Amino acid sequence: MWTPVALAATIKQNNTAPLYSRQRPTTKEVRDALLAAAATAPAAHNGHACSLACSFCFRLLKGHNQTTFSEAELQPVLQWFLTVLSVAGQNVAALRSVLPGLLGVIRAVSPRFSAQNFLRLCQQLTQHASLPADFVGNSFPHACYYAIQCITELITKAPAQPRLQQPNRSSPGSELSRLSDLLFALFAFCHVLVQKHPNLSKILASALGGIRNVMAETKSLPVQTTTLLLPNLLSLMFLGTPENPVNCPEGMSDAQDPFEITSSDSSDSESADKSFDKFGFWSVRNSAVNCVQTIASVSPKAFYSHWGQFLPQSPAVQAIVPRRTLCLYLAAAIDPCPRVRGSAASAIAAIVSGAKVFMIAVTPAHTPSATPFTPFTRTITESLQSLHTNLCYLLDHESHPTVVWHLLKTVSVLVTCTPYDRIGEPRLLASFAPRLERLLPWQQQRHQHTPAAAAVAGAPGAVGCAALACVTAVLQACATEAARAAVLPFVQPGEGTGAVTTLVVRAASPPNQKQDPACCVEALRALGALFQTFFDVA
Repeated sequence: MWTPVALAATIKQNNTAPLYSRQRPTTKEVRDALLAAAATAPAAHNGHACSLACSFCFRLLKGHNQTTFSEAELQPVLQWFLTVLSVAGQNVAALRSVLPGLLGVIRAVSPRFSAQNFLRLCQQLTQHASLPADFVGNSFPHACYYAIQCITELITKAPAQPRLQQPNRSSPGSELSRLSDLLFALFAFCHVLVQKHPNLSKILASALGGIRNVMAETKSLPVQTTTLLLPNLLSLMFLGTPENPVNCPEGMSDAQDPFEITSSDSSDSESADKSFDKFGFWSVRNSAVNCVQTIASVSPKAFYSHWGQFLPQSPAVQAIVPRRTLCLYLAAAIDPCPRVRGSAASAIAAIVSGAKVFMIAVTPAHTPSATPFTPFTRTITESLQSLHTNLCYLLDHESHPTVVWHLLKTVSVLVTCTPYDRIGEPRLLASFAPRLERLLPWQQQRHQHTPAAAAVAGAPGAVGCAALACVTAVLQACATEAARAAVLPFVQPGEGTGAVTTLVVRAASPPNQKQDPACCVEALRALGALFQTFFDVA
């Protein structure tokens, strides 16, 4: 049992090893340890004992991040941290030790804060976490990062149904708006800071992640999104790549990282990505792409005016990637990190899904225009044609199984949302058929020369199921005779170009050790769509 006396001695010695050398503590022991830590150091005097107590709380909760408490259980600890934060003021060195501990407490509270505590936390953070606008030694990166993390976590624990309204009243909605303003201010500062100190890119990534949480939590777009964030997202999507290089100061090396961020979001794949990106720019690019996806999901109509920036149109039957235009297509094609390429594919799917409401205005591309300017309906049609062309290009050149899976999911969304009967271009629907044939299971030996088919060998279950789902979507989209005639050569039973049906039938056979049951289910759905579409075809 951890007694307050033993805990106080451990804190004063700044040595937490005895705590982790014992068996895993219970939830009650963790709570008692937190309460004892708050009782060992007077909050009114922010000295060395307070710093050690804050560090102890952070390390304890980090080591037991699955342990959660109700708000009432941690009320004394929360009150102690609020007092310590108030005493710390804008002292960056003091905030460096206080904010990590406060972050651990915010994460440990489940499920959400009450309105009273949420307001108090918001007021303290907006008052004390707006760090000075100059770079202050090695303490600043720690304080800035954990300030952003505290704001982000607090936003996710806000009282139910927050609203960005009532700016003149003390309410969760108004305080949430102030937190949003502070978060955007920190983002603007970090954006400039990374240009001079590339090794602080993780702070910028955390700021983007916090902004994304604001939009996802409130289901609305702050004003700063269109004025500050959107103009910078395209360049941030390519930070650290030849398209947007960063001039690193002379003599800077991998070892010159002024702080070590320990986040619960880190994973083995993140460590693998660091092997080719010593400053962690991939995390900034991934956060920027995720912000685009969130904006497109939260407010599709507001994002549509920016569609041309992120999904520009390309000439007929010509992909835009070889032209090296900064856009989501290029991010999904050339980014060295597979996670970023997969996120870019998911962002394209979110944009297409959100724009489904505009699809009713689609008209055939060859329809003459009576006006000197390009009508809205023509723009929608040309954008859909460009989407088909560029997704085919990405499927032909991608080899990573996870990215191929994301691309196939995007193709399914596009095929489901596109009104092919209005466009009058059956070749668009048929363009995916040969790609899907190469990606279907049991075709690996026949098409090993293509990168996408080679990816099936890495994840036959996931990629195979996604390819079968795409086959189902393509068959269900054959609403006209022209579309059925264009797809028919690829679905007729047999070997060669019309092997899709044969492959689907094999996938629908009873599963064995070599077959995935999920692929069998998807194949049965594809067979159902095949019979419904071509029931009158011999």
